[in-house]
Amino acid sequence: MKYTLLTQGQGAQFVHMGKDFHENFSLFRQTMEEAEDITRLPIRSWIYEGSQENLSETNKSQLSIYATTIGIYRVLHEVCPSLEFHKGIGLSLGEYSILTIANALSYSDCLHLVKTRGELMQAAAMEREGRMAAVIGLAQEKIAPQLYGTSVVANLNTPLQTVISGSKEDIEQSIENLKKNGAKRVIPLDVCGAFHSSLMMSAYEKFYPIVEQTPFHAPSFDVVMNASAQSEKDPARIKDLLARQLISSVKLSESIQTVGDFAPFLELGPGTVVKGLVQKNIEARVISVNTVKDLKEFEVCAFL
Repeated sequence: MKYTLLTQGQGAQFVHMGKDFHENFSLFRQTMEEAEDITRLPIRSWIYEGSQENLSETNKSQLSIYATTIGIYRVLHEVCPSLEFHKGIGLSLGEYSILTIANALSYSDCLHLVKTRGELMQAAAMEREGRMAAVIGLAQEKIAPQLYGTSVVANLNTPLQTVISGSKEDIEQSIENLKKNGAKRVIPLDVCGAFHSSLMMSAYEKFYPIVEQTPFHAPSFDVVMNASAQSEKDPARIKDLLARQLISSVKLSESIQTVGDFAPFLELGPGTVVKGLVQKNIEARVISVNTVKDLKEFEVCAFL
């Protein structure tokens, strides 16, 4: 059976994520060691010994989520070598996990990209204080007129869940406008920057040439890119969309509709954020593998 692969974005991180894999599988430990050797950063210390606040820093959370996701995938592939995917959707940062699993990018090259991406986004966030907020219960077309200044739509998660992004002061004004004009709830997100907005332009301008110089290959399965919500296999097109994602809206809801329920979804990585979003968009079967218990249950089901 082929699956549609789902992977997590920034915000899914939590202290001790993947620790049960680390304790039970040498392949997972090797994957984390490789990440530390390549980046020369104490990734496991951030995850297993640090605080949630420390792990949530952009330059740490992105590498930690990516390495953990690839570690879980490698163990899953070893346990179920016949596992196949027909399409993949990664939420923002999750695109890097999808592209690695699809053999479009090597683990080593992708670690360098994720490290650089996190650092550039962190630097851009420090240049101008930004905020993001989730708008619940209001359709996108009714959100846009209420946005103030630099505020833009950053994530289209479901028909009634949209994330906005912009400068701190502009998001605060937009939140007030939305609360007065029909939003059921507007929830500020625990992030330090205005991701997927023009406030990330300095990061994009530095990141684009780095992506351009990185070797990419045609993926082994179609990757539905955030910035286009379309299946892509051309490496040049994927490079452009991957870099552009920093300043573009994440069209997750449209991406899910593009894939549909042709095949069951398999979610990898910490948490079940993307699973919840898929099920708010379409009627679909979504299996999550983010603990050893999940892995054992999936292994049994895979051979039934």
